[in-house]
Amino acid sequence: MKALAAAASLLAVTTLIVAGSLGSGRANGNNHAGAAPPPTLQIDLDHALPVALPHFAADLKPEAFNTPDGNSGWALRIPGDKPIATPAYADGMLFVGGGYGSHEFYAFNANTGELVWKMHTGDDGPTAAVVEGGYVGFNTESCTVVVVDEKTGKIVWQEWLGDPLMSQPAISKDRLYIAYPAGQHNKGGSGYHLLAADLKTGKHLGSRRSEAT
Repeated sequence: MKALAAAASLLAVTTLIVAGSLGSGRANGNNHAGAAPPPTLQIDLDHALPVALPHFAADLKPEAFNTPDGNSGWALRIPGDKPIATPAYADGMLFVGGGYGSHEFYAFNANTGELVWKMHTGDDGPTAAVVEGGYVGFNTESCTVVVVDEKTGKIVWQEWLGDPLMSQPAISKDRLYIAYPAGQHNKGGSGYHLLAADLKTGKHLGSRRSEAT
């Protein structure tokens, strides 16, 4: 395996598919100053190949497969039969929620598909995640921003912000940015606000009203 190609495919069952090769580069803003940039991966959708998925003996059990062009990969079935958000990749792991309506969030070994950790969220519908500096951040549709330890899945901090949180957070330079409905979090407010919080502690660093709804 020589380069990364990961995708979440919505089939009759919810399936996470990883094919091609998996490098050791970092992703989602994790490249530190002086580090070599990750290699560029080009995907030509005009020359996509059909892939026969393996039989899944059980949920969360990775199964290997080969592609017609000689590559290999793995796939697994995430329980719940729900549409899942795009996985995030960092430090040799894939991070993905159990889908809209679920209360689960997972980390998988990107090379083998083995489950590294699983956590239960207090609210349902975890979004796509963002990763930086050993922290994984995501929202839940039912109102809460959550930051967990990348290696263990242990919650570092979380905060209820308002219903609904319709998008994933953004991350940059130890800050997490989250859009939230201000009327529920700030009494007397209205519309949506954009919050900047310290990634490690959750301390609010600033907030401004968004003209978008």
